[in-house]
Amino acid sequence: MSRVIWSWPSWLRPWSRSWGLQEAQLRTVANGYVRGALEYAAAAWLPAASEAHVELIERELRAAARAVTGCTASTPTAPLMAEAGIPPARVRCPALAARMVGLAASLPGDDPLHAVGEMHVAPRLRTTTGWRDVGHRALAWTGAADVKVEGRPTKTIPPWDHHGEAVTFCMDVGPGGQRAAPAHIRRGAAEATLEHLPPRATWIWSDGSAEGGVSQGGGGATITFPSGETREVRVPAGQLCSSTRAELCALKAALNAIRDADADIADDPIVICTDSQAALRMLESGASSQTTHLGISIWEDLLALSSRGSPIRLQWEWPSSFFKDIMRDRMPAPLNNLDRDAAVNVHQLRAGHWGRSEQYLHRIGRRPIPTCQQCNLKACPAARCIVCREGADTPEHVLLRCPCLAGARLRLTGNIHIRPEQLKDGELVAALAAGYLRHKEPLTGLQAGPSRP
Repeated sequence: MSRVIWSWPSWLRPWSRSWGLQEAQLRTVANGYVRGALEYAAAAWLPAASEAHVELIERELRAAARAVTGCTASTPTAPLMAEAGIPPARVRCPALAARMVGLAASLPGDDPLHAVGEMHVAPRLRTTTGWRDVGHRALAWTGAADVKVEGRPTKTIPPWDHHGEAVTFCMDVGPGGQRAAPAHIRRGAAEATLEHLPPRATWIWSDGSAEGGVSQGGGGATITFPSGETREVRVPAGQLCSSTRAELCALKAALNAIRDADADIADDPIVICTDSQAALRMLESGASSQTTHLGISIWEDLLALSSRGSPIRLQWEWPSSFFKDIMRDRMPAPLNNLDRDAAVNVHQLRAGHWGRSEQYLHRIGRRPIPTCQQCNLKACPAARCIVCREGADTPEHVLLRCPCLAGARLRLTGNIHIRPEQLKDGELVAALAAGYLRHKEPLTGLQAGPSRP
């Protein structure tokens, strides 16, 4: 084996000069051609390989890592492999074995690999191990030894049993929605896309997440029916799960709520908005292509609802909101040093729905004008900031962009332009809210501490 693959890093090395491939391309070649061949079916044989044979694999991986990084032969192994982005074989071994254990457990009971995975065979030599032993030790080390593995579905939806024309997927938000565009441009593109969707529809806004992307997952959804009725659903996604699965669990819970609802939604379209492109890509592959019970169940719900005459559109939205831009992966801290009125302002502003915003009040029908009694359009004249008249007085505008608070932002943060994540500071938000209300009061006759809608 060593004689066959020894020339690969040597073949890769000339391309790592200044006139050769870039580092991203070198990593692709090293992982695809070198590491890919070395780890072929490694879950089956690597856990049982001797240390001498594993060292042969490690030697080739180190040579590939030096070709990628340009490091010298004397470079310590750990930083070398980390800089190259190539995991050592000894690190990959338990991960591959644990994956094989999970694969065997997910297969039907009559599958030969499932039977092999369930066997308990005493080794004849203490130094000989297999993927069962190594995999179970790896799962025990991660605390996942007792986690139940979801079985693979044995039956799928036949392609001739459904007509999915009524279920459509939209994976972009139109011009301006490119990833490289600034956040406010992307948000504007998303809002423009939503404005062109049917106004009378059942709307689902779903979201899900897992801690660190791998554990303690959960999801939720807000459902707005054509009648204006709103419902919220929440659902756990499992002790060990991905963020994609959490998103799918939230969508499944929302579809269940619609199917069980008493509301008459026949012929009204259903619009589902989610920020998980991975979840939508999986569902977009079709009902008969689903390989998980959850995917099959979601498609069964989609087909059942569409058979009632409701066209369904699954719309991807940018995975960002004002609250997410502020908090990122943190939870808000308690507002212990603020009075109740100031604390409510902080919570409402950061959550994106402020009871003292003209745009919000017009949206709920509390600020009608002769030409528009109520709407959700930020371009509506009734939604404009009455202090600067430069845009809708959304929380983003008030806290980040309104010119009347430029001096306050400079005094409090040292810059007239502040970043959303700085609004984690509740006292900063409270000070900006108080400053904005002082500017607004003479224009509206707003008194301190009015009752909220």
